[in-house]
Amino acid sequence: ESSAASDVYKRQLLNVINSDNLSLQESKQHLKSLSDRTENLLVFLDSMLNWSRKQIEQEPLYPSYFNCNDSIQPIKTLLKDIISFKNISITSSNLESEIYADQESYAFIVRNILHNAIKFTPEYGSISIDISETEYEVQTIISDNGIGIPKDGIEKILNSAEWYSTSGTSKEPGTGLGIKTCLYYLKQQKGKLNISSQPDEGTTVTISFPKNNPYSKSSRLEM
Repeated sequence: ESSAASDVYKRQLLNVINSDNLSLQESKQHLKSLSDRTENLLVFLDSMLNWSRKQIEQEPLYPSYFNCNDSIQPIKTLLKDIISFKNISITSSNLESEIYADQESYAFIVRNILHNAIKFTPEYGSISIDISETEYEVQTIISDNGIGIPKDGIEKILNSAEWYSTSGTSKEPGTGLGIKTCLYYLKQQKGKLNISSQPDEGTTVTISFPKNNPYSKSSRLEM
């Protein structure tokens, strides 16, 4: 996702540099906005480095109760330029719900799934982010009206040892690392991932965590 974001930022910077129609003040405003968005990208890269360090050092996860929107809003801010670049509309509901999870890994999962939704949704498409609660789970549901995933693709994503990846609607590349990491984090926290999709009809991904603390004896999970 950092590659897609950096491509957008480079294009915007080149537009500012090459434009003969912008005043000095307008150029400063554009560059200030670009600087703020680059800072968001640096925050994301820092979180990726932190994740890598945790894997190497086998640091535990620390689940706690928190407001879902505390993680989701910064993710929307981070990805807003990619969203705008493809003219995708995003709606959301019930984001203020509380969840019990490791907040850093929850943000990683949501960011990855939302970025995939953007990647596989065409220009002028739509995405929704909703939080739903059942008796036993808190579900983060991300739906899009993009190109969809074939049945065998879903099977490979969820159950295969293979690294499944395809290019996005704007030829965005992928590696498959993100979804594998999401599944790993969910397994560590007794969560699960469900994918409902049909080719050319969009995709709905449901990220589920136990509603109440399933770890009564400790709030620390060993990697």
